[in-house]
Amino acid sequence: MSFEAAREVFDDPHHVAADNCFVETDGEQRYQIIGMTRNLVLLLVVFVDRSQPNTEVIHPISAGKAVDYEESICKDQFS
Repeated sequence: MSFEAAREVFDDPHHVAADNCFVETDGEQRYQIIGMTRNLVLLLVVFVDRSQPNTEVIHPISAGKAVDYEESICKDQFS
């Protein structure tokens, strides 16, 4: 999955975001977001927020099509 498509997930008004893990060696918190692309593909994106006070910087780590369990997380938001 391309990082260009992964960026679209952040624009999905129904996306679900949560902490993923803390990487001690890098000293950074990773997050995950599940959301829909413009082509209606549900993606899971793992990212790091490297924003500064005046600049938003989102660094994607990985992106892939959501599996059944991840799809159920999104569906639970609307049940």
